[in-house]
Amino acid sequence: MEGVSKVVIEVDDQARALGFWTETLGFELHQDTAYGEERWVEVRTPDNGMILVLSPRQDDEQPSAPDTLPTSNVFFSCDDLAKTYDELRSRGVEFPQP
Repeated sequence: MEGVSKVVIEVDDQARALGFWTETLGFELHQDTAYGEERWVEVRTPDNGMILVLSPRQDDEQPSAPDTLPTSNVFFSCDDLAKTYDELRSRGVEFPQP
């Protein structure tokens, strides 16, 4: 095994999620095709290291974030945390704390 190539993230709205990942976070659209009656949507990280599959949520139950960090099961890396934080805030990303 050489590593992880794709991670599935459940989303409520694929179009909205696609806009967030590509327009706000700078990921690249990798694939957006019909998949039965649904869509198969993939975005690639800016470093081309991994693909996220934006999959429609399969149940009506909303996930709940824990009261303590981490609030996600997916972690991303950057070279300059302060610069990335400022850049994402300028794009409209809201953080629970600085």
